[in-house]
This record gives sequence, C-alpha cells and structure tokens, in this order.
Amino acid sequence: MEIAFPTLIDLFAATKQIEGKRPKTISWYTSMLRPFSRFPGEGATIKDMTIHNARAFIASLQERTSRYDGHPLSPKQEGGLSPYTIHGYVRTLKAFSAWLEEEDHTPRNVFARLKRPKLPQPMIEILADREIDSIFSCINPNCFLGARLYTMVLLLLDTGVRASALCSLTLDNVALNEGHMKVTGKGNKERMVPFGTITKKALIRYISTWRLEPESDSVDEAILSVAGTPLTYAGLSKAIKRLASGQVFRDFMPTYSVTPSRSAI
Repeated sequence: MEIAFPTLIDLFAATKQIEGKRPKTISWYTSMLRPFSRFPGEGATIKDMTIHNARAFIASLQERTSRYDGHPLSPKQEGGLSPYTIHGYVRTLKAFSAWLEEEDHTPRNVFARLKRPKLPQPMIEILADREIDSIFSCINPNCFLGARLYTMVLLLLDTGVRASALCSLTLDNVALNEGHMKVTGKGNKERMVPFGTITKKALIRYISTWRLEPESDSVDEAILSVAGTPLTYAGLSKAIKRLASGQVFRDFMPTYSVTPSRSAI
C-alpha cells in the first residue's frame, strides 16, 4: 500500500521535532510541503514524488500572478511570489526528498537534481542619520504603544538581531547592568549581543513603566502584546509597517489603565 503524502509530511515533521528543530521551522516545512502534496491531484502518494512533478510545481509557482489566495488571515495581493519564497519551496522539497531516502521510503534521493533558482543579490543600504531621526520623530515614547515601538526599533537598529530573536527575548536573558542580552538564532545557536546606553535606558523604562502585566506567570518574554502575551512576529511586522506607512504614534494614549509588570526592574 502506497503511503499518502499527508502521512509522509506528518512523519517528516515528527522527525524534525525529535531532532530539536524549532516549532516555527517545522511549521514552515509543512506549509511548504502541503501545496506540493496537492499538486499531483487528490489521493497523491509517494509514487507521485517525481522530479517531473517537482519541476512542474516550481514552474507553476513562478507563473503565479497573486499571493495569499484563500488565506484565512491575509487578504489576496496582486503580484507573483518572490524568488526567495520559491527558493524556500525548492530547499524544503530537497530536504524532504533526502529524508525519504534516509528513512528508506524511496530507493534514492529523487530530488537530488532539482535545481535551486538563482537569487538576486541586492545591496543593503544603511539608513542615514536623518532617516533614523525621521523614524524616531514619529514615535511618542510616553504611551504604551509608543514606548514599546521605541524600544523595539532601538533594539533592532542597535543590535541587528532577527525579528524572531527579538520576539522570543526573555527577561532572564537581558543583562541590563552588563549591557548585553542572550539571543537564540538559527539552529538554536545562542550568542551574547551587546547594546548601547540609549537602548539600555529605553529597555529599563519600558519594562519598569510600560510593560503590561503578563497574561500568566509562565510568560517571561520582554516584549508583550496589549493582551499581555508574547509579541508575535506578525505583531512586530504590523507595527513596523504602520510606522513605515505614516501611521505614527505621536498622540495615541491607551484608554485602559496600565498595570506595571510584576517583573519590573
């Protein structure tokens, strides 16, 4: 009996979990694999795991003219998938194929010859001082959303950490007196990242004055949502996009009372 694609994907995800991959990484793998599992048609099994189907699937992604079709949270957007997104699909398919061979589901690595599309190599431009000043001029650090955004932007600019590292940063991993924090990057690798005096002052002020009471005692993340839960990547992204689009935080003041966190310094 041929094993159905959904079952193989679940087994692949379970293997990655045992290997210690982060839940976000596993979710990313499955989100990339499920569209391919539906591509050959309903009831596809491991016999449909062919290089020809994989190439046809990647070609169909490159021909798309819109994104988020039927997505439950994001509205449909015009424009095709980025080269980076398509590159991610190929990487995931190749990792899945290698795992199938390792687990003896296939006699060989079926997608070994599947080529990754070339990626553009844009030059990253550093923000000028006037641009940084313009960003901070739009933020009022004397309200909850403004103080939080001010702290987040300072941390991102000062340390260069990834968005996911900022969202998962815990109070226990912030050494304010020493001026550094411990963050977890790709592959669950931990490293110490220093920050400057201005960022230190912003962190102290946010944590002691504006950080809301956590939803539960198990919540130790430094940056919280308005509900007292850990800030998500989506929440951070929306806040930065609002700032970029001109939805500034100069006059906003919360209509609810702010309860300083029990974790205040």
